[in-house]
Amino acid sequence: MEKYRINKKDIITGVQCPHCKAFAMIRKMRNWFCPSCSTFDKLAHIKAVEDYFLLIKPSITSKEFLEFVHITSKDTANRLLVSMKLPYTGENRGRIYYPSKDFFE
Repeated sequence: MEKYRINKKDIITGVQCPHCKAFAMIRKMRNWFCPSCSTFDKLAHIKAVEDYFLLIKPSITSKEFLEFVHITSKDTANRLLVSMKLPYTGENRGRIYYPSKDFFE
């Protein structure tokens, strides 16, 4: 972002639909739902986390994740991050997640 002088506010946030590429999938019944093409996907958030690590910074907290993917539940944010089995430091509120060595493959 610094190299190309991109402001953080200019980045489109949310979960992108892997099928139609529209942004802002909605979390519904433990799935991501795309209002544009009516597709459900359980793992669509993984690409959003990858984008966050590449574009914003190489670590993420559950609060940052919650804001980036547009969800309101702290429990859901924590559950999704834990399910990705990312390496982390800290405990509880101070937990910070990092990409694993093979995360971008």
